[in-house]
Amino acid sequence: MPRGSATAPSNRGPCAVRAAELRHFSCTARSRWTDEDLRHTRTAKPGTLSTADSLCIAVAERHGLPVLTTDRAWSVIERLIGGFTVKTICIR
Repeated sequence: MPRGSATAPSNRGPCAVRAAELRHFSCTARSRWTDEDLRHTRTAKPGTLSTADSLCIAVAERHGLPVLTTDRAWSVIERLIGGFTVKTICIR
């Protein structure tokens, strides 16, 4: 079957589904950021996980590997959504 046809089987795997969940959870958690969270991340507004960030975390979770980031917002988002299933390490 041609790719993208209405009858083609879905190619989306668990990583894509988990990435979408993480992205959605991070967007819904924006309203729960505190002033302390903003100071910690050195930003003026709450952040969310990008699609790429979410996919990196989902792939790391699938393979049981730690994930490195320079984005301080990940730690806030991780706390607000109840944690990731892998260790995240902020390297900044």
